[in-house]
Amino acid sequence: MLELLPKTLVGIVGAVFLFGFAVFVHELGHFTVAKMLGVGVKKFAIGFGPKIWAVVWHGTEYSLRWIPVGGFVALKGMIEGLDDEPKEESSKESATREPARAEPAKPAPAKKEGGAGITEDLDALRDRHPLARIAVFAAGVTCNFLTAVFLIGFMAWRGVPVEKPWPNRLYEVPEGSRLYELGWRGGDRIVQAAGRPVRTWDDVASATQSVFKEKELATTVTFLVVRDERTISLLLPQGISDKDCADFEPPLPAIVGAAIPQSGAATARLVKDDYEPGETIGSFPTWEEMPQTPLREGDRIVAIEDTPVTVWQEMNAEIRKRPNQAVLLTVERTSDGRKHRMRLLTVLESTDEKPPQGRLGIIMGIEFTGEREREPFVTAFALAPIRTVRKARAYVVLTVDFFREMGWKETKRNLGGPLKIGQIAYQSARKGLDHYLSLFAVISLMLAIFNLLPIPVLDGGYILITLIETAIRRPIPERVLIPILTTFMLFFIMFMGWVSINDIINW
Repeated sequence: MLELLPKTLVGIVGAVFLFGFAVFVHELGHFTVAKMLGVGVKKFAIGFGPKIWAVVWHGTEYSLRWIPVGGFVALKGMIEGLDDEPKEESSKESATREPARAEPAKPAPAKKEGGAGITEDLDALRDRHPLARIAVFAAGVTCNFLTAVFLIGFMAWRGVPVEKPWPNRLYEVPEGSRLYELGWRGGDRIVQAAGRPVRTWDDVASATQSVFKEKELATTVTFLVVRDERTISLLLPQGISDKDCADFEPPLPAIVGAAIPQSGAATARLVKDDYEPGETIGSFPTWEEMPQTPLREGDRIVAIEDTPVTVWQEMNAEIRKRPNQAVLLTVERTSDGRKHRMRLLTVLESTDEKPPQGRLGIIMGIEFTGEREREPFVTAFALAPIRTVRKARAYVVLTVDFFREMGWKETKRNLGGPLKIGQIAYQSARKGLDHYLSLFAVISLMLAIFNLLPIPVLDGGYILITLIETAIRRPIPERVLIPILTTFMLFFIMFMGWVSINDIINW
């Protein structure tokens, strides 16, 4: 237990810092731009809840508070006492309330019925130039984006672990498949693609991209492969479908990248540590006696029941045979510098396919060589903005594809709020600095993207309102704006409550 204490403390501190600092940076952006534009700032707080320490300087109260999960600013024109009411303050902990806390305002008008207080800060900005208002609204998002840029540049300069390349060899080609008809066979080693030498599967993947383009742009790619010490020329013809090429892949490592919440991988139980293959377990423990031991990143699965597996495809085939069954897994894990084997018991889920197939619930992981690839300082930070934009675009595409392809059950299982973010941050902090900085960049980017959505009460919503008012050359009437903002505010409060409950259920 004492050996685990330092890592536990690192995880807790790391979770609090990551979750709080990403929101704090967002608020700091609004605060800084408001100051630059001469807008009065009443309060700037680190944390929420009762004050630990406070000082007033140049008309602004700076305070440190007991709940270290972010911060907030109160600008002139907001409702008096808003920041001192626990109920109001607790509602600010949601990232969805960032814009409402960070907007500059002029002295507040008299309170109106129907939630006019929500828009007092927006109303106070209407005498300012639209570009100034947009600058204030966009400041938080900009700071989150710049944080991600810095982290991505720093990681490239510090050095990133080098991934172990996949071999330039096909794993298996089923008889009767389209690839089999084209002459491909399992074990074919690809040595040339489109006239260029091939050393790893990355070279193969680069060459095949032109095959799957739009029909008028697609091309046929010629490969040279070595089979039984003979060199053979094979094709991937123009217009062949992704489905026909489903088996065009190398042997993949049977390594866990992540376990899906509430899946068999996440609810596995430990039967025996330091397990030797073929070892007979004399007194088999009951389910209640076995400690819950979820699969985690880096675990290598080496056997399903007593069937050895060496690659992902073999593991997947064995799992698919066993829907709704309890199975024994042999897992190789490296922890505290020690490599050991574990015998785990889990219950596989059943897919919706007919006939149903078994599902463990893991995402494939990556093997690393143990080396680090470092870039010069200037190169790392010069390329960081471009890499950050590419990552942001990839996250958006990945998120859209996920919600489009997954059903409601899978979406609910993977949707998380503050508690889930804190749990992931805790785990990443314990795994090491590489994992932690990578997650930090992701959270900063996702917070920026989320707040840019053109939804009322978010930064993007207030920017949209400003653009609309600029286009029509007059303010949107309060009788129209107030109900819209009130409705979306209530929606986000209920949504954050729901995802928090979902976090607790899936804990």
